[in-house]
Amino acid sequence: MRYLVGQRLRFSIVVTNLITGLATDPANLTLVLQSSSGNTTYTYPSGSDIVRDSLGNFHCDFTPTVTGNWNYRWSSTGTVVAAAESQFSIQPSRL
Repeated sequence: MRYLVGQRLRFSIVVTNLITGLATDPANLTLVLQSSSGNTTYTYPSGSDIVRDSLGNFHCDFTPTVTGNWNYRWSSTGTVVAAAESQFSIQPSRL
């Protein structure tokens, strides 16, 4: 996916128990955003940047200020141990 620098992005995840198939809150949830200038890490429940929307459903809003290719990784521990990764690109403004 491609986005513009300064555009607010929303990262969402549904944490699911693989045995029951039901949405489940993890003990801890981490989102790591990686750009060419380094990593930004958000945690739940210790941080306030990851928002719990409902049981097992979470989101984090982020506004990138660095252009280029980015990677991100969600990971959870506790009741549900899981991980998911993807990437996106931030383009400079033409104005």
